[in-house]
Amino acid sequence: MKIRILLTVLLASLLSASFVQAGDTPLDDKMDSINKAFRQLKKQVAEPAQNTSSLELIAKIKEASLASLELDPSKTAALPEKDRAAFVADYKTKMTAFVAELDKLVVELKANDNSAAVKRVAELGALQRSGHKEFRQQKPKD
Repeated sequence: MKIRILLTVLLASLLSASFVQAGDTPLDDKMDSINKAFRQLKKQVAEPAQNTSSLELIAKIKEASLASLELDPSKTAALPEKDRAAFVADYKTKMTAFVAELDKLVVELKANDNSAAVKRVAELGALQRSGHKEFRQQKPKD
């Protein structure tokens, strides 16, 4: 009996943890997908033997990035009405630039120019960080 209770509590806590980690919005879900693939890409982009896998990761990142262009950041709602259109336009411009850099990365990897690809991934990381600072709604600290 105690084992059933323990297993039930454990299962409930695992399920609730997975819901908490899921994104709050569809855009958060896309960004989580991008982040997961990007972390893996950073680990392996220097290795020519991993180029096929890296290209697959880039395809996932690009797919999620293009889908995210159809969504507005949740921070948009917190802005004054007069600033929202410019904010969303700026977000879409920067996401489009991110996708363009992904296309350049694909060319570099197909040419087996992994040293250039490593630099490009670092640039993409910088774009990602600056975009998160600018467009991501900061979660309140407990």
